[in-house]
Amino acid sequence: MRVNALLVLLAVVLAIQVNGQATEKLRPGDRPVFMSVQLLQLLCEDWYSLHPGGRTPKDSDVLNVSPEEIVRSAACESYIFGVLDGGLEDKIGPRYHPVSSELNYMKTLIDSFLKYAKERPEEQDFAASTALNNVQRLIVQSQTPEKNDE
Repeated sequence: MRVNALLVLLAVVLAIQVNGQATEKLRPGDRPVFMSVQLLQLLCEDWYSLHPGGRTPKDSDVLNVSPEEIVRSAACESYIFGVLDGGLEDKIGPRYHPVSSELNYMKTLIDSFLKYAKERPEEQDFAASTALNNVQRLIVQSQTPEKNDE
């Protein structure tokens, strides 16, 4: 029941965001932005309210969170999952055999995204998906050992 209420609230928030988009004619080089870096940063700052220490809470955990923190945290996570799913669709294509998966580096991704957004105030109006893709690239580069030319 509570999950359904949260999903409805999330749908309303996203509908307001989409309907608030400018309808002016796009010029060459324009890119519509549905979720800005600034808005995703706001949403993701509450992710830790629902994920203390960056982990999914156990059923027995008692969290002191507001409905707003729950919605923002869920919207942050849902947006990131959507961007990742979309990226995989671009790579794999529309025909595939679905395999359930879990993102095991969400804390790293959110930490890195928040740091990236804070360090680049000039990109606050950019698409959040662009920033997430850049952050993922930085994470992969930092975890890839350098090859020594011998």
